[in-house]
Amino acid sequence: MSLLFTGGRDYDMKVVKLSVTCFVLMHMHVAILRHASMVSLLLAGIRDHVVQAVELKFNCFFLKPVVDSFPTRLREELESAYDDDIDEVFDVTAVRNALESRLKALESELHQVTVITSSGHALCVRPITQAVDCIW
Repeated sequence: MSLLFTGGRDYDMKVVKLSVTCFVLMHMHVAILRHASMVSLLLAGIRDHVVQAVELKFNCFFLKPVVDSFPTRLREELESAYDDDIDEVFDVTAVRNALESRLKALESELHQVTVITSSGHALCVRPITQAVDCIW
């Protein structure tokens, strides 16, 4: 017992064993962390696969009836439109008039923007040139 406190051979062996144990535990901790990162990557891959499979099943379950009934519904709507009045289905003159009015509105807006930007540019440039003239 006295050798333990005085620092003899037993004490040195215990210190060595303790340091070796700490070293081994540290390396085990690093290995566990590496293992944990591999496990997390594996679980992320599994999670992505499951999410993809569930998403596919979900979309098939809800979209399949829509996809199956869409052609029939489209055909019925087109047939009813043709039966009613074909001119209302393909009214080219109304579409042309709407597009021309939209074009005129856009041209007017473009003209307003160019006027505003040119006047704004003149307002910004004039004080700068006056300031430069004052300095010289």
